[in-house]
Amino acid sequence: MKKIISWLFAKVPAGYLKDSIRKFYYNSFEKNEFDIDLNGNTWIMRYPDFTIHLSRRFFPYHVLRTNFLFLHHFPIGKVDLLVDAGAYIGTFICYVKKRFPHVEAVLAFEPDPANRSCLEENLQLNGFGDAAVKEMGLWSKEETLSFYIDQKLASSVVPGKGEQKKISINVGALDSILNGVSGKRIFIKMNIEGAELKALEGSRELIRNNKVHLAIAADHTVDGKLTVTAVEELCRSMGLSVSTFRIGRLITVYASNEYAYDSPVTV
Repeated sequence: MKKIISWLFAKVPAGYLKDSIRKFYYNSFEKNEFDIDLNGNTWIMRYPDFTIHLSRRFFPYHVLRTNFLFLHHFPIGKVDLLVDAGAYIGTFICYVKKRFPHVEAVLAFEPDPANRSCLEENLQLNGFGDAAVKEMGLWSKEETLSFYIDQKLASSVVPGKGEQKKISINVGALDSILNGVSGKRIFIKMNIEGAELKALEGSRELIRNNKVHLAIAADHTVDGKLTVTAVEELCRSMGLSVSTFRIGRLITVYASNEYAYDSPVTV
């Protein structure tokens, strides 16, 4: 039945009718921590304690439901800087800033032009227009790479299957971008489609000189292997405590030089 419904829904042209069907379905038949509403060109996501406004250009439901993947070990107390590598359309930033008002500055990385345009709009809609947004990717050093775009969440420096549109982007290391930053509590979320290992290599000094908490997507495949084991090993080699969360095919590696993790994360 679900396959039939999905097939029929795919035939509905994009527009108000399709969005109204989405709103009705997800409010009526799915268990969520938020209710969905639509006001003109803005999606309104109502949580018990706050509301998030998001551009209608992208349907944000599914990505909002994945926020928990990166929040099992969110630090208590003041966070000086939230770094979102692979910020997509800003749903994670908006959620974290609303839920954890002790988060101060935000630094977002999103090299995909369509994603970044929507990201900047969503930050403005929620009053976070002062967040720093960089149109570049994270890597182990400064260089220019091919970047495969228009894949929404999956835009990447790692080519996928079939013909893909690509652009050239600048990439850089967090050690250079945040050169001189020390003694701060920093939360870094990475979901950059296989570039996490390179980005970690470029973050050694930042990690050494600050109280750092990382939440790293580690379910990507690079050179035929899942990145999870390599991410865990690299984090441990930096002296970080590591805990890994798995749910289905989704994997997040948590690492910190401030907190000691004594067991894997469970649901």
